[in-house]
Amino acid sequence: MKIEKNVPMPENHAGKFTNTVLQMEEGDSVLLHSYKEAQAFCNCIARKHPLGKGSIRAQRDGGYRVWRVS
Repeated sequence: MKIEKNVPMPENHAGKFTNTVLQMEEGDSVLLHSYKEAQAFCNCIARKHPLGKGSIRAQRDGGYRVWRVS
């Protein structure tokens, strides 16, 4: 293992959903391609909003819609 000095630390990396989640209000929704993405989006809502909650519903024409419900 090699020790390296003076390597700058990258900026705080926000997750790919963070900016969208922070802009959402209760009742807003987004359409995602996979259930795995929808679950990750709901988890992000729970982390970024106090008492935050998301709800996932499969869409007939494909994809999954996630609503911010609180």
